[in-house]
Amino acid sequence: MRLERKLVQFIVGKSLLPAKRNKTGEIVLQKSRVIVGVVFIGFLLVLSVLLIEIASGYYSSEIGNSFIYLMVFGILFLGYFTLSFAFNKTFVSATEIRVHSLFGKQSMDFSEVKDVTFSRFYGGRFIVSGSNRRITVPAENVGTAEFIALLTDKIGANNCAQALNYIEKRKEDIRKLG
Repeated sequence: MRLERKLVQFIVGKSLLPAKRNKTGEIVLQKSRVIVGVVFIGFLLVLSVLLIEIASGYYSSEIGNSFIYLMVFGILFLGYFTLSFAFNKTFVSATEIRVHSLFGKQSMDFSEVKDVTFSRFYGGRFIVSGSNRRITVPAENVGTAEFIALLTDKIGANNCAQALNYIEKRKEDIRKLG
């Protein structure tokens, strides 16, 4: 039980750590290398099992086909998340927020930001809304608490209330686990 608590505390606590900075001084938000590594290892394990199963040819057609379909689904699922976690980065400069993902790049100037909300969709996301568009930032990225603090300074606590509540709830959850 104690190991489980420490593991959850380790994973959840990553978002509360200070953000990394690149050579130009921008804040860089991305998934923890541990999380990306675990998902990638899971992907490799499922792929290995599938390849061994296919190469051996030793499975009954009734159970084997279901097993093969399950493995293919697992490969697609874990492969998507491996790529998504590896390529999703958020850069925060003094003037703008840029989000790079598998599906392209989005950016928004701080002058356009109206409010920041939180959605539980896709593992938790902060939704930064502007006048005519919005961008999403994963909540479990390393340094998101610092990012929300920066946004709070720029646009005010009233416009970041949901995001601040989420960060406070995370801190409380970690205190309970400790």
